[in-house]
Amino acid sequence: MAFRKLTTLPNSASGTYIRLSAYRWDRVTREASAHFHLYASPTAAQATPGSPLCLIAVLRLSGAKFDEYMSPGALDAPGGSALKQLYAAARSEPLIAGGELTQVDFADAADV
Repeated sequence: MAFRKLTTLPNSASGTYIRLSAYRWDRVTREASAHFHLYASPTAAQATPGSPLCLIAVLRLSGAKFDEYMSPGALDAPGGSALKQLYAAARSEPLIAGGELTQVDFADAADV
């Protein structure tokens, strides 16, 4: 899974491929986080997976939002998996912007 969305950074670098690169969740504390990296293209991500343009966004879920996306019920739903739930949350929940951007929004990003 990944998102496709043209993103131009303040340093004029641009990319179209956004992939979840790392995540963690803790059911005891009811917290989850995920890091999304921007790549120039899917080909660039495949060729150099360790060389993204930047960390473009961080998603953090806690409490009720954690329960909504990462509870056993949400993960056991048809088609539910931790990755799918984190991508769904990134599409609709507030994100912490990276890459010197002031805001990031994946609501209109295409699934790839």
